[in-house]
Amino acid sequence: MNGSGDITGVPASAGTFPFGLNVTDSGSPALSATASFSITVAQGTAHSVLLAWTASPSSGVTGYNLYRSTVSGNDYVQINTTLIAGLSYVDGTVADGTTYYYVLTSVDAAGNESDYSTEVKMVIP
Repeated sequence: MNGSGDITGVPASAGTFPFGLNVTDSGSPALSATASFSITVAQGTAHSVLLAWTASPSSGVTGYNLYRSTVSGNDYVQINTTLIAGLSYVDGTVADGTTYYYVLTSVDAAGNESDYSTEVKMVIP
């Protein structure tokens, strides 16, 4: 469970699992409450996308940035946190039933970034 209260991830096994929550407010005196719950988890399928490309023919390229969107042609968001030094990347953060659009840029030692590559479409079942 994250700070927003979302329960996410790919289940390792199916089943019904009990859990409890305890909340305390910041008042003075502090009030608290406890509740018991259970969650039924179905076996999930973990999907990932392996993207591979050929090296840029431009001299001075030190790495690549990969961008993803769920809208073709715009709204791209960089998904790598550090410059990609190799010629492939595994996107393990895809969601079932979603179509993604990827573009790549090359980056030189000064941090200059190329225009986007041709867009690639991936459909996650």
